[in-house]
Amino acid sequence: MISVIGQRFRPVTGIVKEFIFSYLQFQIKNAVVLDLFAGSGAVGIEALSRGALFVYFIDRSKYSINILKKNLEICNFTQKGSIIQGNVFSQLPRLGEKGHTFDLIFADPPLHHNLRAKIVTYVDTYGLLKNKGVLIVKHKKMDYDEDKHTIEMVKQKNFGINVLSIYI
Repeated sequence: MISVIGQRFRPVTGIVKEFIFSYLQFQIKNAVVLDLFAGSGAVGIEALSRGALFVYFIDRSKYSINILKKNLEICNFTQKGSIIQGNVFSQLPRLGEKGHTFDLIFADPPLHHNLRAKIVTYVDTYGLLKNKGVLIVKHKKMDYDEDKHTIEMVKQKNFGINVLSIYI
């Protein structure tokens, strides 16, 4: 698989991916997944390799999208993924309006923008998470979510200066 390189890109480390997929080991099979701020598609493609049914990838970078397309081809997953190029916060309402819901949503936004609360609010507002679905947001420790949602944070895991917050 090809990685996205450069200071603007934040590839998910192996230890973070290992935690995510250990946590989701019984939920990934036949799941419909949404990979937000997808980059090279590493998390979504890992989900496919572990039995996910389909993955929607959203990223606004043409560079990332080109690498993601190549990675889907390399892994023979072109029929199991849909790539949406655009801003996550303009695409989430569109997915909700079309009635899309997901078993797993993973978000790895640019950490310096403190987008955790906004992501959770959009996922909640547009009803994107299926019943018993899981939303995982990677963020920095000082990115707080004090908003009220109908989805609930059930776990946090620290990885140095980064945190994974898990909502259901």
